[in-house]
Amino acid sequence: MYQTKRRENNCVSFGNDELLNRSNIEIVIRNKHLLSLQIFNGMRFGTAILIAVVLAKVAGTDLIGLYESLILVGTTVTFFYASAINHTLVPFVGGIDKGSGHSAYSSAFIILIAGSMISLLSMMIYSTLIDNARESYFIFYYAFYILLNTPALLAENILVVEKRKRSLVSYGVFAFSAQVAAICFPLLNSEFDSPLIADLHEAILYLTLVAALKLLYTLYLITKYSVFKWNGKEIRELLRISSPVMGSLFLANGYLYLSTFLVKFQANTEQFNIFRYGAREFPLFMIMANSFSTIKSGELAEKLNDLKIGLKQMKADTARLAHQLFPIAIVLSLLSEPLFRWAFNSDLAPAHKVFSVLLLLLTSRLLFPQSILLALKRNHSMIYASAIEFGIGLGLSIWWMPIYGIHGVAWAMVIAHLIDKVVLAYHLNKEGVGLSTYVPMRLLLIYSVLLLCAIFLDPLSTIVQK
Repeated sequence: MYQTKRRENNCVSFGNDELLNRSNIEIVIRNKHLLSLQIFNGMRFGTAILIAVVLAKVAGTDLIGLYESLILVGTTVTFFYASAINHTLVPFVGGIDKGSGHSAYSSAFIILIAGSMISLLSMMIYSTLIDNARESYFIFYYAFYILLNTPALLAENILVVEKRKRSLVSYGVFAFSAQVAAICFPLLNSEFDSPLIADLHEAILYLTLVAALKLLYTLYLITKYSVFKWNGKEIRELLRISSPVMGSLFLANGYLYLSTFLVKFQANTEQFNIFRYGAREFPLFMIMANSFSTIKSGELAEKLNDLKIGLKQMKADTARLAHQLFPIAIVLSLLSEPLFRWAFNSDLAPAHKVFSVLLLLLTSRLLFPQSILLALKRNHSMIYASAIEFGIGLGLSIWWMPIYGIHGVAWAMVIAHLIDKVVLAYHLNKEGVGLSTYVPMRLLLIYSVLLLCAIFLDPLSTIVQK
């Protein structure tokens, strides 16, 4: 059971106006902190979309497929440990004594360096196992970009923890502008009508240079805000806390990557490209939900004595988030086909059918039991939920791919992700935190039904057709 301290009459210490003003200031500060993180993540996803649009407009099917394969392999070998360290760093630093300095940032950096070296080795091994010589060649060189870029991901989280809101946005402008320039400049300035493989090789070299600059900035932030040293005890503690998250992320999202590899090896390049473009979840939803989850886990970790009040606020904030996001999802579902045809090209327009199905992920994204479990340091329950999600997601993908094609894989993702959140909510309920205390259930149910109806109203959708 969670417990909260009863507060005495706060007006004894503060006048009503002073208390109100103090509360408003805290809300503004918190919202600015959240807003800066959302802007940063918006630039991240906006960058990915912009690059995808450029590729769709100027590149051929083979070049798009090669680029998407590189992204798929690179993220597959890094996402679980990089995301786990970044997710747990905020509550981890919030719970340590900073009075005499700390080395939490350098400990996280060391873990990420070790992980990126393992990723490098994994990609090199994979490059020797595939039959496609051209893809093998590019994966080998892309691995060095992964080696430098993965530990550099720590920079954004240091700025989040230190509440350097303006610096976070400024860093995002530089990092993502440089990334767009690195990839798009060689492609748009190709000497030929359509970019060639050599132009992609040049883009990867530029990307690696950008990653090196980001790595140097990360080292600067570590030395500025912490003590750079080897702290074996702290490294072990951070690994202990983050390892359940690594495991849960690997299981929860690993089947997404395995399912994509299933599409890659069972479908042709055109279908693979369609799936990859359609499986790009709408960035705004991920930005808002992930930022919300990160900030809330940190807030709850710092105020466990007032958990009941924190959960009530989380429920109200979740309701506001639902009012903001679900109407957008419904409109996107109805307009997805012309939007995809306009943004990309006619060959990639069928990807809107996959995109529409994945809009239903919004329902499970607006359930946040994981944020509370992280704050309570009950991370191990996330492994069980993710193991179930992994099994169901991969199993349904293997089953439905031959029957419904790439749309069956999309439905498998939606169902598996929802089950994961249900299992997490069950574990949280065993801790004494009921679902109704932090989730506006009726509101989410109404919006989810409306979104489902909008998806099936799409006359061009082949939800149950191959």
